Amino acid sequence: MSTISAIITILTERLLRTGSWSITAEELEEHINPVDLYRAVYQLGLIGREVYTPESSGELVGLVERVGAPDAEEQFRRAGLFLSHEDRIELTDRLVRIVRHATVVHLPEPETFRAMVRQVRRYDLAEQLYRDTFLDLEPLLRRCAAGHAEVRGGTAPLDRTAHYHTALWYARTLVDRRIVTLPDVAPALFDLLRAVARQEGALPPLSSAGKTAGRAGGRAGDESGEAVTAADGRRGALGVLGIRSPRPGRAEIQRRYRELMRRYHPDVNPEGLEMSKRINAAYALLLTGPE
Repeated sequence: MSTISAIITILTERLLRTGSWSITAEELEEHINPVDLYRAVYQLGLIGREVYTPESSGELVGLVERVGAPDAEEQFRRAGLFLSHEDRIELTDRLVRIVRHATVVHLPEPETFRAMVRQVRRYDLAEQLYRDTFLDLEPLLRRCAAGHAEVRGGTAPLDRTAHYHTALWYARTLVDRRIVTLPDVAPALFDLLRAVARQEGALPPLSSAGKTAGRAGGRAGDESGEAVTAADGRRGALGVLGIRSPRPGRAEIQRRYRELMRRYHPDVNPEGLEMSKRINAAYALLLTGPE
């Protein structure tokens, strides 16, 4: 067995057994001539690197290339152990699409979020609780990895499994390092959550005249700075959603919300961001505000 094949076999076995892999510099000595190995380590500036993991897979590939395997990157990639620049871009785009779809089809629950805010009294904790309850990312990360493995992994089950684990590691990295975040992908949803938090005092108001009720109805207070009444805010919110009934049911409010967001959601209408914010604020007020 060639040097690179032996290394790939070791890493693949560990990946399939544990979902990740690592190999030490000492283990590499068993498959690479130590003189060649440490010459390459010195040339690549890897002195002190004792363990190679998926995070340092590029360094390992470069090292193997330097000791006599010029096609190491392609072999590692084909085995599902290495993600090229193109693979990483594809995975990032795939994850954004999957997360965005999940947030678009999710019907916000402002009443539930209001209860969460009241329970923990901090927006960041309530937001995390809401995410864990309604927008668990782990199934989305797994779907992203499975889609990548299906495209890149070929027909062999073991190859697809290796690609899956490597893609899942990278997708988790994108989330852990906040490269892909829910608020960035779904700004309209989190504008709604922040509007509810401002109503509860868990976040400061946008401005003295920009209280949520006023913003929902598109009205700010009079010149003296007096805030609009709750009744005025509710009427304004009904106007934003285009609801004529003074006391609509929850189902009607949700139906109008869905209809309007299909038209104004920023993912559908690039010019609909401001309107989607007003729709979200109105939706939050009508479902959680006083009658």
